[in-house]
Amino acid sequence: MTLRTVGWSDRHLAQMIASEAVVIGLLGAVPGAVVGLLIGLQLGVPAFPVLLAGATSIIGGLLVSLLAALVPLARLSTLTTPAVLAEE
Repeated sequence: MTLRTVGWSDRHLAQMIASEAVVIGLLGAVPGAVVGLLIGLQLGVPAFPVLLAGATSIIGGLLVSLLAALVPLARLSTLTTPAVLAEE
């Protein structure tokens, strides 16, 4: 909420929260998919199912992180700056 005091609008804050969710989701999902891909190929699993599973896990990771960001996004408009700063 400190960013709101320096002029950030709710729209800017929502974009920042969503962007952070996407980055966090990608940072978790992509390395996991790559490791799964490498292990699957080393074990002799055909490439297409492994690639499909990797793509599904990346999409799932992004969806989970975006769903988790809905809570802060929903509370964004209800929090006032003085109330948030008084709690700190």
